[in-house]
This record gives sequence, C-alpha cells and structure tokens, in this order.
Amino acid sequence: TVDLITEEIALDMISIGEGTIESSYAPISNYGTANFSISQQIYTSDDINKENGIIKSISFRNKNGNSNTRKLNVYMSNTVQDSYRDSYDWVLVKESQIVFSGEFTFGAQDEWSTIELQKPFEYEGKHLAITIYDASDSNLGYTGGHDTFYASATDTLRGLYKTASSKINVYNIGEVYGYELKTSIYATPANQYYVNNIKFDFSALPNIEYPSVPQNLSANAVNGTSIALSWTSAKNATSYNVYCGTEKLANVTTTSYLVEGLNTNTE
Repeated sequence: TVDLITEEIALDMISIGEGTIESSYAPISNYGTANFSISQQIYTSDDINKENGIIKSISFRNKNGNSNTRKLNVYMSNTVQDSYRDSYDWVLVKESQIVFSGEFTFGAQDEWSTIELQKPFEYEGKHLAITIYDASDSNLGYTGGHDTFYASATDTLRGLYKTASSKINVYNIGEVYGYELKTSIYATPANQYYVNNIKFDFSALPNIEYPSVPQNLSANAVNGTSIALSWTSAKNATSYNVYCGTEKLANVTTTSYLVEGLNTNTE
C-alpha cells in the first residue's frame, strides 16, 4: 500500500491575448432576443506553454457591461484539436467535464471577471477547449444592457458560438450548427477570427518519483508467538506500512519488523 500526499507548487497566472477586438458573442452571448447561448473556444498548448498543472480559475476582460448575473455551466476539456474544420466541428462535451455551475455576475466596464472553478481542472499539456453554456433563459436586448468582452485575433478558426430561444443540448453539441467567432465585414479588422483574452489561475505540480514495490519479503519464526519480517528497500520509499490482513500494524522507516503477540500454533 502506498500513501501519497501531493502538494501544489507556486501559483502562476497565465495571460493569453492582449487584443482589443470587441466580442458580443463569447464567452456569453446575450445580445438580442436569444434566451440561451453556448460558446466554445480553443486555446493551444503553445498559448498556455505549460506541461501540466491545475487551473483554479478563468478570467475574461469586460469591455462594456452592467454587472449582469447569468446562470452558467462551464466545461473544460483537454483535446488534441487545435482548431475547427467547420461549424459542426465542436469538441464534444461530457457531463464529467463540468467545472462550474451556478449564477455568476460579470463585471462592469473594462475589468476582469473571474470565475472560481468549483472543480479545479487538471491540465495535461494538450490544447484546451473551454465551453460556456448560458442557461439563464432570459435576454438583455439589443441596446445598452448586454456584455461585451475583449478578444484577440487568431490565424485559424478557434471559436464557435450558438444562440437559441430554447435550451441547447450541450451533450449533443456535435449536432448543433455553430457560428464562427469572427469579426463582421464592417469591423476593423474585417472577417478576422478571434478568441477571448483570458487569464488562468494556474498551479504547476511537482514531478513525483513514485516508490517501487518492496521485494523479497521473508517471514521467520522467532518463537511461538513472534515472526520477524524483512524485505529489500524500495526505490523512492521513505517508510513502509505493515499490515496483517486489513489491519495496519505499524509504519516503519527500516526494512524489517517484528510481529509479536501471535497465537501459538495458529496460521
């Protein structure tokens, strides 16, 4: 039996994107009369530039807003997909990938809104897909009240979104036709792919050298009520737990232990 305690090391803040493109459609899209929206954005491993670790929060920078409170489900996925081929090419979402569910209030003008994850996400060094489903069942109209967020240009299609008057089946998202996160023909720059500027509250994990399995266990009777156990040392082990069945007898730092108080002539 191996008991492990893993401690996270220094907290880091990863910031991706410094663009000033204005997005009304991601991470949420409550612009107009649609009551529900979903967005998905891919941030590449080159963007993140970390081998692995734990993401504890994600932040989006508001451009305009009125401290709107929305009902959100946030999903995060490790993926080998670095872009979308077309508007149906979503990264599929599973219920187990949800990291936040509940009400969240976005900030007002020109500030960062931070979503503290209820389930910290284990990043594996791949590309990262972030899916945000706004299930508020309400809209904020066309004028004044909706939120907009800063975004940065990308060379490939790395963001999709969908608005709807009725609920969206997140777990069947591959059947949903999404719209490209892309500036309009009237914007500057025009027809430009983009993703939101984002920050991650990130904790790297130390490299753990796991103990090997103890070998060559021997048991020798000392007398009628005692048995001497010995074994060869295990690489990277700092101590050993000794059990009789499921009962833990001791924790020792040596490679031997004397079991005493046994019943004579008993297996």
